[in-house]
Amino acid sequence: MLAMIADRPAGEARVEEVGLERRVRKGALLCDRPVYGPPLPMAELAHAPVNELGVVFVFGAMARRLGFIVHRLQAGFPDCIAMREMAPVQWQRVRIEFEFESRNFLKHRHKVERCDLIVCWRDNLEGVSAGGGRAEGSSRSGHRVIGNRRERQTLPRMNTDGTG
Repeated sequence: MLAMIADRPAGEARVEEVGLERRVRKGALLCDRPVYGPPLPMAELAHAPVNELGVVFVFGAMARRLGFIVHRLQAGFPDCIAMREMAPVQWQRVRIEFEFESRNFLKHRHKVERCDLIVCWRDNLEGVSAGGGRAEGSSRSGHRVIGNRRERQTLPRMNTDGTG
């Protein structure tokens, strides 16, 4: 491996076209090591989540600042039971499902009526937006209508990347 690095001219990098983005890759991915997300400006987590567990961690680190107190985390659906501050001195219990990508909520065939909020890193749930679509990077919660025409329901979502 060191010989391969030594043979490569200094500063040489490959440029890959991905959609409209250009990515510079300085070497091939190492198969025996994990892949990390981009660096985050958080003391609690150095890199962006790359899976659902990372989303759970970010939410836990930010819960109080977002107006939540977590009561229970569980492996079954929904992932979390928490209290949410709805107004000053007014709290309500909410059922939260964590997903890396919001569209996984439907892929996993979760019941909309048994969940109050999806907390996700990437908001890519396809459907009709009831409150305006949310771009990745928004930390405001939004509502989106999901399901078929006979069973449309709104379900709030919250991105946890904290840039909004």
